Amino acid sequence: MELFWKIFPYVWGPIVGAVIGYFTNYIAVKMLFRPYRPIKIGKCKLPFTPGIIPKRKEALSKAIGDAVGNYLFTGEDLQRVFLAKKTKDRMVDVVMQSLDLSLAFEVTEEPLKSTDELAREYLSAEQWNTAKERAVGFLTGRIMYAYREMNVGKMISERGIELLHEKKASLGMLGLLLNENTLGGILPNVGEKVNAYIEEHGPDFVRGVVSHQIDEYAARPIHDILSLVEEAQIRQVVGVAYEKLINGISSQLNGLLDISATVEQKVMEMSPRELEALTMRVMKKELTAVVNLGALIGFVLGILNVFI
Repeated sequence: MELFWKIFPYVWGPIVGAVIGYFTNYIAVKMLFRPYRPIKIGKCKLPFTPGIIPKRKEALSKAIGDAVGNYLFTGEDLQRVFLAKKTKDRMVDVVMQSLDLSLAFEVTEEPLKSTDELAREYLSAEQWNTAKERAVGFLTGRIMYAYREMNVGKMISERGIELLHEKKASLGMLGLLLNENTLGGILPNVGEKVNAYIEEHGPDFVRGVVSHQIDEYAARPIHDILSLVEEAQIRQVVGVAYEKLINGISSQLNGLLDISATVEQKVMEMSPRELEALTMRVMKKELTAVVNLGALIGFVLGILNVFI
């Protein structure tokens, strides 16, 4: 016991310093989120209420929205997703399977009339236009079916996680918040909007592209058309049409989808408690380290106070 009282004056200061440092930083971390709402006594609002993040929720939502929409997942990124070779090949495969073509024409070198000229010899203008319209409708339906099979919205969500890993290092503190857990609750909403937009506007884009392609090929000699019936060449034509379609849709998506606003609204809809849970899930190790650092600094200052 006598030994204890001899060393007590030397350990008391560092222990008290460590406890004070720990709880000071612990309270500071908790004050990032709590209290969730302002506390009032009469008409007076207590200072530091609500917590920093609930108080700055609107600014935080905008910052996250801007980071995702203007940098992490831009319109150019969307276009890259759609036009990636893997995506394009998958789209063409689905279209080809849907068409289920089995064609075998004997191609001669004899110059022939164009499809349009030949059709007008045997069909009335109304019949020919009806035939083209049916062809446009059929191909449009097949391509839209391929889009639905691909589930472009889900692809956007998955690609968003990949983009996060590519770009998060340059996002600073926001990079800590924007991880798989964060985007896992945000990107599906973006993906749903992409699917909804394609479902609403896609047929018009597809119909325009397909109609243009049909008119273009109808004006060419039948010899040229027949030379395209090999599967590889048909795939090439479908691929070109797909690229034109995506370029048209992508230019519209960038403005109409407004990813920044979508993400900002999603974060704004989260309650302060959900924001705390999200942040702690993402930054728990870092914030725990801050609390422990407070204890370490308090302990070191206590030692210095003993010997100085």
